[in-house]
Amino acid sequence: MRSSLSAAVMLVLGFTAASAMAAPGDLDTTFGASGVRTVTNGTFTSYSDVVRAAGSNGRYFAAGVTMSGTKIVPILTAFTEAGAVDTSFGTSGHFIDTSLPADVIGTSITYGVYVPPMSQITLSYVYVVVTLPSDIVVYRYLVDNNGTWTGALSWKTTVHFDGGGVADLAAIWAPNNSFSASSYIVVAGAGKQTVGGVQQGVFLKIGHTDGALLTSWGTGGRKYVSVGTTATQFRALSVTGSDYCAVGRMKSGSAPLDATVVCVTASTGALDTNFDGDGIKTWNWGDATYNQVSGRSVFFDFGSPGKLTVAANLCNSTSGICHVGLARFSMTGAFDTTFSGDGLAHLDLGGGGTNIANPRILVYGASRYMLAGQKWDSTRTTMDRFLFSFTASGAADSTFGSAGQRTFSAVSTGLEGYGGMIYSYTSTKLIVAGDRDSGSNVLGILARHNMN
Repeated sequence: MRSSLSAAVMLVLGFTAASAMAAPGDLDTTFGASGVRTVTNGTFTSYSDVVRAAGSNGRYFAAGVTMSGTKIVPILTAFTEAGAVDTSFGTSGHFIDTSLPADVIGTSITYGVYVPPMSQITLSYVYVVVTLPSDIVVYRYLVDNNGTWTGALSWKTTVHFDGGGVADLAAIWAPNNSFSASSYIVVAGAGKQTVGGVQQGVFLKIGHTDGALLTSWGTGGRKYVSVGTTATQFRALSVTGSDYCAVGRMKSGSAPLDATVVCVTASTGALDTNFDGDGIKTWNWGDATYNQVSGRSVFFDFGSPGKLTVAANLCNSTSGICHVGLARFSMTGAFDTTFSGDGLAHLDLGGGGTNIANPRILVYGASRYMLAGQKWDSTRTTMDRFLFSFTASGAADSTFGSAGQRTFSAVSTGLEGYGGMIYSYTSTKLIVAGDRDSGSNVLGILARHNMN
């Protein structure tokens, strides 16, 4: 009797100790297989971003690319709360568009919720933006109709650029609380207006109900902005209430790449002169070695302090090694000196360098911020999935992993990486999209991490 009681006590103590050892960022083993769900579609599938649409019965939606024959095409996959591919969505859980005229070079995703006037009906949509060499394509999927799961494609619209020059990335935003029939979604990317023209950053304003460009906004629904004389690319997007602010990179002649943020008014598309005097802010981190800068992620805090926070990759053009650059400034364009002293932070996270890949800086916990991407080992032969947490002061978050970072890998000789992510405040879970190259094929990844 005493022996059995002792064994039971030891079992409880062992369980308690194991639970106590769980750390923020640990994979949630109740999701998929040990915290990760992989998707195989032919020899190549890669997810770049993920959302969880309201009212869709707990489903996650991951957008990315896959192969159809020798062609790179967009894929949208629905996952259940437990991490299984939801085969009731599209064809065997996927929407794959094989009709596009060229290979896809990038994808991103967002969602919106619409309550029609004088109605108790709630409609929930997922929007996907796809970039081709000369086109930006936007899809709208109705995923919830007043509590009924649908998963139907509502519309698809294509915006063509005569000069091509569409960048590998574009960002998309939609109101994610109750919006009206006259609401619009916004896309930020890059393209050339004319053949032989200069690549410019571009905002697109598109009608929620029909997918048509709002011709009264900007010029025919488009707002082009040239920051660099050689090229301007927008890669992420944030909405501040009265402005649309895009973050990206610019280049003039043979000068290194610099980061840029451009803010235009939501009402007309005009540059907001209240932001840095002309609506445009361009900067670098003052490092002559890591001087190839690409603004990659952005977040606007509607509460205190109401600042724009930007994450960038700071790269050495010779070695290819990249560090993390962080910046914060007010909506006047002034750097926030409470953030790392001068509004800028340059972080070398070790190994063979990092690549930040998420388009939205994630805010979680008590003013903590999360980035996701890839981290090379010191010999730059393998690459792991990578999470990095930092504080409101611009320092690495000492409560998360080792110096604010955690890496994850399942294949010792392969390459793995994370892209976009979301955070559930109710369950304190982090859900991240990505991919895994095992050497023989590339698998799409959706992973879930415990954050408490």
